[in-house]
Amino acid sequence: MPTYDYACPDCGNFDALRSIALRNEPCACPDCGAAAARVF
Repeated sequence: MPTYDYACPDCGNFDALRSIALRNEPCACPDCGAAAARVF
């Protein structure tokens, strides 16, 4: 599974292992749980 970059509005950037089908969907921040958008 590939790794993608996401940006939490409160905690900053993080990487997440996600399937290709979910790569553009918001990801939950591992620190605070907020929805984080993918960084392109």
